[in-house]
Order: sequence, then structure tokens, then C-alpha cells
Amino acid sequence: TDDTGVYISEIHTGDYIKVREVDFGNESPDAFAISAACSSLGGSLEVHLDKEDGELIAKLDVTKTGGWEKWKTFSAQMLKKVTGKHDIYFVFKGLKGSKLFNFDWWKFEKNFVNPVVWADVPDVDVIRVGDSFYMVSTTMHLMPGAPIMKSKDLVNWETVNYIFPKLTDSPKYDMKEGTVYGRGQWATSLQYHRGKFYALFAPNDNPGGETYICTADDIEGKWTIHSRLQHFHDAALFFDDDDKAYVVYGTGEMVQLNASLTDVVPGSHRKLFERDADETGLLEGSRMIKHNGKYYLLMISWPQGHPRREVCYRADKITGPYEKKVILETEFAGFNGVGQGTIVDDKDGNWYGIVFQDRGGVGRVLTLEPCTWKDGWPMLTDEKGNIPAEMQKPVLGYDGKGLVYSDDFSKDKLELQWQWNHNPVDNAWSLTERKGWLRLKTSRVVPNIFLAPNTISTRTEGPTCEGIIKMDVSRMKDGDVAGLSAFQGDAALLIHPTLGNMVHEMADQGLRDAGIHAIHAHVVTIIGGPAQSQLRKVAGAYHHTTHLVGKVHQNLCTLACLRILIGYIMHAGIMTDILEMLGHCLGDADFPDGNAKTLHQRDGIIICSIGGSETWHSNTHDATAVHLQLIECLHADEQGKGGIQSAADT
Repeated sequence: TDDTGVYISEIHTGDYIKVREVDFGNESPDAFAISAACSSLGGSLEVHLDKEDGELIAKLDVTKTGGWEKWKTFSAQMLKKVTGKHDIYFVFKGLKGSKLFNFDWWKFEKNFVNPVVWADVPDVDVIRVGDSFYMVSTTMHLMPGAPIMKSKDLVNWETVNYIFPKLTDSPKYDMKEGTVYGRGQWATSLQYHRGKFYALFAPNDNPGGETYICTADDIEGKWTIHSRLQHFHDAALFFDDDDKAYVVYGTGEMVQLNASLTDVVPGSHRKLFERDADETGLLEGSRMIKHNGKYYLLMISWPQGHPRREVCYRADKITGPYEKKVILETEFAGFNGVGQGTIVDDKDGNWYGIVFQDRGGVGRVLTLEPCTWKDGWPMLTDEKGNIPAEMQKPVLGYDGKGLVYSDDFSKDKLELQWQWNHNPVDNAWSLTERKGWLRLKTSRVVPNIFLAPNTISTRTEGPTCEGIIKMDVSRMKDGDVAGLSAFQGDAALLIHPTLGNMVHEMADQGLRDAGIHAIHAHVVTIIGGPAQSQLRKVAGAYHHTTHLVGKVHQNLCTLACLRILIGYIMHAGIMTDILEMLGHCLGDADFPDGNAKTLHQRDGIIICSIGGSETWHSNTHDATAVHLQLIECLHADEQGKGGIQSAADT
């Protein structure tokens, strides 16, 4: 109806609709949903196979929605499994002589599987405005930052905006006078109050520094910095029913803000609770909710002898006193606990928890679980006390673009899945100089990938994934390098060097043992850090091939989580153009022999792919994600022959 205004009305008991040759494929759907509107007693809809009184596979009841064009989604689990191609009959039943309901769309759906977002989306806050859910997450040193993601069903998410394009208060965001790896924007709090959106976060480039409050009239439009406050760690912005605003932060501390949200009310600081004897470790990540007149403060807890978990402090007044309860503690799927997130309701009053779990190489993934109010506490498990491995979507009938997807760089603006490693140098990249290509130019000479500006990245996804790029390297000269990297606190690079005799000279100098390996001169080189012993062994074994077997990619890094970076620029004046980035998830834990590999070259065009799995683990504590990153024009030293006329178009 949103698109066409067309729907079926004047439905009475005994009416039916036949839909021919519905193809269910090889896997049965789990649920059936419709959109309906009703201003009477309603009725029911039965779904039969192949004839009007055929096998009943689904049935749902439609109740009053408040108007004949007040649309609501109704859903039910399938009564029977069905595969293959069938005619289906929608049979309507209800009070004889009465108009039952208006009928818009229908859809068969699969249940979703946890983790609901199998990618790095940590420290989330989620709100609902109307029938849309909005989520914000931590991206630290990546720009633009503080991504706003949107969903209609809490399952399918799409990035629709960022709160800021760059952070500029420190030169470190430009990789000058240092870097901000593991710092930057953390744990943003998102609120909607009196028709305006608010976001509060503290950039951690300077501990003890400032906290920003940003505002927007349209969450998908322009955000502006409204005020700067003192530093608040892992803070929640909260508006009470009387419009008073508070910041809850740290381990149970709170201040009140003035009416203009520009300063703290003098004397308003208070400690909401003291740790009990059980809380012997991490206790942070505040999210404040008000429900049925009570205040609920949700926090991540990690005491000694326990997995990460979610606890809740509850009070009748915002100032306390508060009582505590553990609302989620589980070793879900064999990983170390689930903690830090929030709860949110849908427009029908059903509540859900969205909480992250650290899964090593792929990052901090999101779980979605039912939130059941028991004795006034929001318990975040199913009826068996577990996070469900599989459950029905909270709202049926919607799909989504996803957070990671293929890109052919045909638009004049970057797709929102892409983020730069630190602030980009804007005059050193272009989508318009060569239409249909992303052109990345070097802007300074640096010694390694961790200091290279204008590297561009996207998330990896679990359980396994692969990223493929197409690069034009025909104008590269000796000393220029381009390729892909699995990147975080350590890095493994899949590159195309035009090093000429330099490859052999470097090997003679013993640099190969230090992590530089020629798989095939002029085609692919792996540069690994100190954690790349597995990679080094494989590199030696495949000295004369252009292929890297799939299992190589499962051992690229010993990192917290993985991100794909495309665009590593090391020598001034070099260009790389990127034609397309193709990303997809594989269904198995291992890569098939033909998939996760390689560089293939023909006529100066290289197809390059790299893959990985969540089996990568961490030797760092402040990493957000291992990323996949395109390496562009990496130069071994300042004396190379690369110049303004050499390029690797990708």
C-alpha cells in the first residue's frame, strides 16, 4: 500500500484467493505473515496447498487495528513443512455477513539465526521511532564515524548515515603526531526527544578530555555538535518525563544537565549504587530505560569466575536506591559470554534485547533475544534461559541491504559501507576522475600500512567471508605496490608489487625471514607481521604459484577482529583505481579450493581476493575489528621509482 495504495477489500467468510505455482524451493519457510487492516471484529486466514480444502500449512487471526487503512503485520509459525512448487489458497473465515478485514501483502519467511549481525557492531544503542529502529555503534578510528543503522525488523540492518564525517580535535586523527587506533568514538548513546535526535559520545583520543552532544532534526540528515562537556566514560544520555536530562556513566555515576544541554548542573553529581561483593571486574556500558514508572540501568558485568554478562539496576526514583539482578549470563555458542547492549520495544509492546558477543577474529557480533518482563525485571533469554540459536523475526515482511555488499563504484558518492582508516585526505581520492573506478592517490611517504592515509575499508562477516577486488595495475612502476590486507593490530597483506630486482635483493638481505615473501615476482607478495608464522610457511611452499589456498586466510592474523582495507598508500604521487569490490559470505567453515584466494592477472588487470573466518583470535585488547583493506601503492622506501605517471587502477 505504501507504494501503490492498492489492496483487497470487501473480504467475507468463505472467500478465497488462489496464487499459482508458488516456489518454496528446497527449504521450508518457518513463518507466514500478512499486512492487514481492520475496523470490525476481524477474522482468520488459512493457507491451504493445491486446493481450497487442501493441506493446511498456516493459519493466523486478524484482530481490530483501529481503521480500515490502519495497517498491521500479523504472523504465525508454519503448521507444516512445505517444499517445491505449489498452488496456494488463501481461505478467509469469520462472522457470516460481516466484512472481515482488508488484505495487502503476504510473505513466507525463514527464522533468523543468532548472531543476528555476524559482523563487528559493538557497544550498540538502539531506539525506535514509529515503526523504524535505529542503531548506533562504535567505530573508533574509522571515518566517517558513529554509523547510524536502520531496520524495520531488528534483523535486517542497513547503514543510512554517520554522525560525523571526521574528527579534527587532534592531529592524530590525520595520522600526524601519532594515531588513534583503539581510541576515537566509543559507545555512543542515541536518544529521540521532543522531535529531535541526540547522540552523546566521548572521543577517547585524550582520556579525561571532552564529551560531545550532537543533534539532528532528521536522523538520516545532517548532524551538528550541540555542546561539549567534560569526559564521561561509556555514558548514556537520558531524558525523563519532566524533560530533565541526565548523563549516567562510568560505574553507576550520574549528573544532571542544564536545560540547554550545555553544562552540568552544579552539585548534581551522585553515585547511584556501590558494587556488591560479586562485582569484582568490569562494570560499565550504561544504558538507561524507563518502563512502567521504574528506572532500569543496564550494564555489562565481567566478574572473576564468570563470563561476560548483562546486569540491571532498578529503582523507583532516578536517584535511587537501586537494586541489582543478573538478566543475562550465558556461554552462548561456546564463546565467553554476552554483554553490553540495550533493550527496545516494538510498536505492539513486545520487548527485545540487542547485546554483543566478542567472537575473536570477526569482532563483536550482535545477538537478538526476547526480553520478558518477570517480576518487573527485563530477562534476556528464552523460556529455557538461553539466547535462542534461532527465532522468528520480531517483525515479518521486510528484507534489507545489509552492512556489507558488492560495489562497482559507479556512483559519485561512496557507499555508506566504506570507512577510511583515520581521516581521509580528500584531494587524494576520487570517484569521478575515472568514471566507474575508485581512484586512490598517495599523499605522503610512510614506512608501513599502519601509518598510510587514505586506506579504505569494510567489515568482514562470519562465519567465513571473502572479498574480491579488480585492479588496473598497468601503469604501476618499480617500487609501487597495490593489493588487499587483513588488518588490525597486526596485518597480513596480499599485494601486487612492481619491484623488479628489488624482490630478489630484499630476499638476499634476509628480509623474507622478517615477513616479506615473494609468492610470484610481479604478481603477489605476502607481507606479514610477527604473528604470521603460518602465513610464512605457506608462502614458502607456494613460491611459484599465483594462488593462496583457502586455509591460508584462516591463519592470517592473531587479532581481535577483522576488517578488509582497500587502499594503502605509501609513495607520493602514485594512483590506484578500484573498479569493484565484491563481498560475500561463504556457508562453510573452510573455504572451497576454488574460492578464497588469489591474484589473477591479464592485460594489467588483476582480480584479487582474500578471505577469513572468525577463528582469527586476538592479542590486543582495544581493537574493534579486523578489517579487509585494499593496499594501494605501498612503497618499500623513499628511493623507489614510483611517480605521478605510475598507477594501479582498481
